[in-house]
Amino acid sequence: MAPTRSRWSRPPRSTRPPWRRTPAGWARSTTWSASTSARARVRTCCPWSPTSTRARRPPGPWSTTSGRSRLRRAPRPWSAGRARSLHDQMSGIGSRLPWVAGWLVLTTMVILFLFTGSVVQPLRALLLNAVGLGATLGAMVWVFQDGHLAGLLGFTPQPMDSSMMVLLFCVAFGLSMDYEVFVMSRIKEMRDLGMGNEEALVHGLAHTGRIVSTAAALIAIRLLRLPGETRSGFIQFFGLGTGLAILIDATLVRGVLVPASIRLLGERAWWAPRPLRALHRRFGLSEAVPA
Repeated sequence: MAPTRSRWSRPPRSTRPPWRRTPAGWARSTTWSASTSARARVRTCCPWSPTSTRARRPPGPWSTTSGRSRLRRAPRPWSAGRARSLHDQMSGIGSRLPWVAGWLVLTTMVILFLFTGSVVQPLRALLLNAVGLGATLGAMVWVFQDGHLAGLLGFTPQPMDSSMMVLLFCVAFGLSMDYEVFVMSRIKEMRDLGMGNEEALVHGLAHTGRIVSTAAALIAIRLLRLPGETRSGFIQFFGLGTGLAILIDATLVRGVLVPASIRLLGERAWWAPRPLRALHRRFGLSEAVPA
C-alpha cells in the first residue's frame, strides 16, 4: 500500500516546479505553501473573491476585462461651454479652409490667365495679395487683440475670432482681385496695341489709377465710419479691417508693388508655355483688336 502524503508534504521531484528543485527553492516553498493555504481558505469562505474556484458571475461593469473593452467602445463624453464651442468652431473652419484656399487659387489663376495669357502674372498677383492681407490681419491683431485703440473705439481687448478673420480675408481678397483684373486688363490691352513692357505699364496705370483710387477712397471712408457708429465688436472689426485692406491694396499694392514687380520681371512677366499660349489665343479675354 502506497504511503499517503499530507498536504504539507513535499511532492516528488518530477512534479515539483523548476524553482523548487534546489535547496534555495525549498526555503521558499514554506512561504509559498503558507500563501497557498491562505488563498485556499479565501476560496472556501469568500466565493466572491477573484481567486475563488466556484462559479462566478458573468463579466459585468465591475469586471476589469469587460471594463476595458467597454471603455474602448464607449463614445467620447459630451462637453459644453465656451471651450467646446471654440473647439467645434476651429474644427469646422479648419476642415473646410484648404478647400476654400484651393478654390481661390484656382479661380485666380484661371481668370488672370484668360486676361493676360501669362502664368507668371497670376502667381505674382497671389503673392502681392497675400502680402496686403497679411498686413491687414496684423493690424487687426494689433488693434483688437492687443487693445491699442480700445479706449478710442470703446471695446474690450480679447482674442481674435477665427470666423471674423476668415470673413475679412474673403471680402478683402475679392476686392483686391477686382482691382487686379481691372488694372491688368488695361496693361494687357496696351501690350496688344504694340507697346513695350514699361510703356504699357505706364499707360495702363495712367488709365486706371484715378478710377481705382477714387473707388477705394469712397468705399474705405464709408467702412471706416462704422467703428465710430456702433459698439458691436463684429461691426467694428469688419468695418475697420475691410476699409484698411482696401486702402492698403489701392495705395501700397496697386501703386507701388505691382508696377515695381512687373518692371523687375520684364518680359518674363508675360511668359507662358506654348500649349497655354495657343489656348489663350483661342479662349482668351481681350478688349483690344489685334494689330
